[in-house]
Amino acid sequence: MITEMISWLCFVKASFLCKEDKKIQTHIVKKICKQYKKR
Repeated sequence: MITEMISWLCFVKASFLCKEDKKIQTHIVKKICKQYKKR
């Protein structure tokens, strides 16, 4: 369930934050995505 939430965050939220021009939050999401992909 946690894995699904992280996948959803990476897929949906990252693009949403990019569109909203919230660069700091987008950067944080990208960092989380990178750590998630390493696992």
